[in-house]
Amino acid sequence: VLFRSKCRYFEDSDEWWLVADYSIKCSGATRQYWLVYTTIMVCLFPFGITTFFAVLLYREWETLAPRDKNNKLRPWLSLFVYDIKSCKDWWDDPEQSKAESGWYLAFLTEAYEPRAFWFIIFENIRRLLLSSALIVFARGSNSSGTAPQAIAALLICLGSIKVYQYYAPFYEDSDD
Repeated sequence: VLFRSKCRYFEDSDEWWLVADYSIKCSGATRQYWLVYTTIMVCLFPFGITTFFAVLLYREWETLAPRDKNNKLRPWLSLFVYDIKSCKDWWDDPEQSKAESGWYLAFLTEAYEPRAFWFIIFENIRRLLLSSALIVFARGSNSSGTAPQAIAALLICLGSIKVYQYYAPFYEDSDD
């Protein structure tokens, strides 16, 4: 997307032209419109979707968060402590779990155990880091295959593996 906004100056015509399409002048109003639109979408889509998911989950956290054996709500238990023995096994019956929680959030939570209902947020952040944030580490005109990008990607993957190993978030044990 960002490559589409790059311009190149041609001395023979004394004008700037869009690299992605040399039929479009960079000084034109059409390019300015698309540049504003692209900037808004680059910010809105990745961060907006993740924020929207977080807001949806936050609104239903009382029905999604784990409870202890005394039926006391323990919302932070699922974030910092992996102590399955202190949680009530209310998710053993998937149909009952879906009925108790917001059924409209099933597309966000059905792959994960209820104690890890928030894990889709981590997954979206991980995807953003691996796909978009690596652009920050690009150097020079050839932005593919640089050593800093490879090191950053490796560190992100290793950190993700540790988080997956600690939380074991998936409903199916074979997926953990």
